[in-house]
Amino acid sequence: MRRRIIREKVVQALYAHEMSGDPLDHVIACVLVGLEDNKAAHEFAKNLVAETVKHSADIDKIIKARVA
Repeated sequence: MRRRIIREKVVQALYAHEMSGDPLDHVIACVLVGLEDNKAAHEFAKNLVAETVKHSADIDKIIKARVA
């Protein structure tokens, strides 16, 4: 599976989590469902989503510093 497709799913999961406020495990289960056939792709996407959420405050600071 192409990494681009995986990254698109990751962005969809991050958006769903941000907009819905649903628990991350629920969002991952719903949005990344199409990746479950490829264990490596699913793990990559799951980790990318989790790490992005974990570091979201730091990411927001960097973005605000660049935009302001």
